[in-house]
Amino acid sequence: MDGKAKEGLGAALKTASEPALVRSAFDLPAEPRAAIQKALNETFSADIHINFEAAPDLVSGIELTTNGQKIAWSIADYLTSVEKGVGELLKEKEKREAKAKTPSDLTPQIAKRAYELYEQQGRNSESAVQNWSQAEREIREGQIKVEPKPEAKVEPKPAAPAEPESKR
Repeated sequence: MDGKAKEGLGAALKTASEPALVRSAFDLPAEPRAAIQKALNETFSADIHINFEAAPDLVSGIELTTNGQKIAWSIADYLTSVEKGVGELLKEKEKREAKAKTPSDLTPQIAKRAYELYEQQGRNSESAVQNWSQAEREIREGQIKVEPKPEAKVEPKPAAPAEPESKR
């Protein structure tokens, strides 16, 4: 429970005209009732009045209601939150896997390094897959930094002076 929700519950417990109601799936024995009473009193620094009630419809759950506020826990709620959490993890994993499969901005560097390896091995095309894997590993791990080759500048050559035609 975050701070704002806790403050709201505390205010509701302290200003309620009726005792708070704790409902559980089965009738709580005296010891758990006393533990709940003590926890509420200590948490909210007040003498909180509580009534306890069995509610079989709360399958393996418990809820506290007071003055328009309610907090509850049940196996069903827990399983729903676990399902939601697992679903979010699976979506995140799918995003990471999809991103890993898409070409990255490193692809040109990897291709250049793979070609360098190909040339170093005497242009042996049988090891293309291994060359690519090695190049990708090197680039991604930062073992080698491939700088793009500067573009060759073509400068116009000065025109040769025209030779005078010989007279015959």
